[in-house]
Amino acid sequence: MKKSYLVLGLLALVIAATMGYVRWDRQQTKKMQDAVLERVGNATAALSVGLKPEAGPAAQSQVLNDAAQSADADLAAVRSMPAGRILLLGGAAAEYLDTTRELLKRRAKILLLGNVVGHGIHQFRDHMLNKRGASNWTSEAVRLKNALEENFRDYQRTIEAHTKLSGGMAGAYKRFDGLAPAGRLVSLTGIAVVRDQAIAMEKEMAANMEALRYMLAPR
Repeated sequence: MKKSYLVLGLLALVIAATMGYVRWDRQQTKKMQDAVLERVGNATAALSVGLKPEAGPAAQSQVLNDAAQSADADLAAVRSMPAGRILLLGGAAAEYLDTTRELLKRRAKILLLGNVVGHGIHQFRDHMLNKRGASNWTSEAVRLKNALEENFRDYQRTIEAHTKLSGGMAGAYKRFDGLAPAGRLVSLTGIAVVRDQAIAMEKEMAANMEALRYMLAPR
């Protein structure tokens, strides 16, 4: 009889220890999942700032680049977590953070290059219209145009990459179905608006570039 009590007691201890471990394991998993969602929220806040620029191109670009570095650190942290604890949430967060980081970097570059190209257009037009008669007028016109063309090509490539990443955000968004509150994620409508604004600006600059090329074309 005493032996059976001892066995039952040991069994009860094993069950209690197992249940305790299960509770602890669940708590650890919950903490890790909360940490992942917090990093996702950080990325969303950074993107929201990027969608509503409140400073000049240089200052806003710096804000976005700093946010991209933060997103990169968050991505590294998520990737270092035990995959078994965060499961599908970890994969969704990694894709979201990666896309966010690259969007922030492209958005920062668009702001800077847009400013550079806009200044180059103004400078080239001024040279063509107001600097005629200078001994180096032709060589300077060619120099200005070549620099402008190079910057504009870089600008177009950045717009193209930004457009693709904007579309890719929808895929990252879908991976969160049932895994995160909608408020944790950036507005896809806001992403689309910024994308369309960037495309419209690129088209406007492309039209200006064509007009400038015509000015330098031989008659």
